[in-house]
Amino acid sequence: MCSATDSTNLSVGAKTDFKVGNGFFQRLWVSSLSSTKSADGLGPLFNARSCQRCHLKDGRGHPPAANWPDDDAVSMFLRLSIPPQNEEQRRRLAEHRALTIPEPTYGGQLQDLAIQGDRAEARMHIEYEEKPVLLADGETASLRKPAYTVTNWSYGPPHPELLTSPRGNLVTFWSAPERRVLSHLRWKTAAASLPEAGWRISAHQRQRAARGHAPLDHTSHY
Repeated sequence: MCSATDSTNLSVGAKTDFKVGNGFFQRLWVSSLSSTKSADGLGPLFNARSCQRCHLKDGRGHPPAANWPDDDAVSMFLRLSIPPQNEEQRRRLAEHRALTIPEPTYGGQLQDLAIQGDRAEARMHIEYEEKPVLLADGETASLRKPAYTVTNWSYGPPHPELLTSPRGNLVTFWSAPERRVLSHLRWKTAAASLPEAGWRISAHQRQRAARGHAPLDHTSHY
């Protein structure tokens, strides 16, 4: 489902589109001015130089092995927001015209990398607490509970009511038939929760997928 090769059910024209898109997906962008005119425009702040840096080989991201400067969080980032501050913001949230209220200085996503000569917004810091869990067979497993903070703010302190939410970059699905997506789910309860999970699959697509010949539109699930 998640590879850099095109699906066998694509037309010749769609295969060309896929290859062009996959080229953009793998491209390393650079800052202006540069000799590479077709790949410049990076920055000044960013999270990664290419799509594939986050979605390695079209797969899942991962937490950093260590905190900055020993490692960076290329395939993981923090969403930033604040509680609604006025009636207009509360109305926008209630009417679903906005999902969150961005932090006034740093926006809706922490960007922890910057081009040469500029400063990254800040650094994500993760601390883990080991939590013992007793399993049904009597064995004890140790799980890590993460706690997220932000350090090294470069452009002033954030809003005092700052909210953060970690995001790991998950799998991107390209034109996969729904029946194939469902067949890879391990638990039936997960399949039952697809509508609530945010999958953009129409009733018409579901009917055609059940007959085995309808690809999904390019759909990402986070």
